[in-house]
Amino acid sequence: PDLNEPTFHWNALRDTRYAHRGHGLDDVLHVFQQQWFGIRAAAGSLPGYKLAVWPEGALDHASKLALARKIQQLKPQRIVVHGMSDAMGDLVEALASIGMSECIFVVIHGAPAQWCSPQEARYAFRAFELGRSRKIRRLHVMKPGFELPDVPIYKPLLFNMSPLLKKDDLSKNSFSGNETILIPGWSGWRKNVQTNALAAALCDSVKTILVFDHTLSLPGSLNKKIRKIDYTSREQTFEMIKLVDAVMNVSIVDCHPMVHIEA
Repeated sequence: PDLNEPTFHWNALRDTRYAHRGHGLDDVLHVFQQQWFGIRAAAGSLPGYKLAVWPEGALDHASKLALARKIQQLKPQRIVVHGMSDAMGDLVEALASIGMSECIFVVIHGAPAQWCSPQEARYAFRAFELGRSRKIRRLHVMKPGFELPDVPIYKPLLFNMSPLLKKDDLSKNSFSGNETILIPGWSGWRKNVQTNALAAALCDSVKTILVFDHTLSLPGSLNKKIRKIDYTSREQTFEMIKLVDAVMNVSIVDCHPMVHIEA
């Protein structure tokens, strides 16, 4: 991760190095928050310009409006806002105030199951209100069949793209009866890491389970298969995926985890 990113990071290497080209989307601007690794990876695979914006509370209203005017000068064909937060909502409001509502689209990379978190619910509801007030053109929730009254919902399900990798970056592996499993998520109910690890540990042919979650603990002797490693970068994860026999990342919400697609 870039620990010292500028307040808004335009076309960062991590957001462009695996991006596809063409598909009629090169004039699209994708906007997302810097610290959201999964959403950032998803946006990073898509064609178009990239803007990774500040964390919460980093800018005043005048600075947000100045950023909106800079975006307007870029003349993007479409603006796709990935995810919602107070900072993202404020930027959408600023863009709408200078007449850009018709080219703003919001994609919520989550599901109603997450609304048990007051913050997740507040963010989602703000996105819906932006739709109701027509400050954006269309909104999509990545859950099949999702709809909401008075909100301009785009219903056909959108899917993330895989990163654009060179053939030299790819390798094939085969099961040997002495399997190694990678579980790339962190602790948290959404990522379901404990259940994935338990399932792998109960499989006799699995000998090693690699995890980034240093807090992970299984009952009794099942812990013997767990090997905890430090996360350093997305590139490290790609290399590990090439070396292991399987990647386990079965989530319990209707999101589209990028590690599935990367694997």
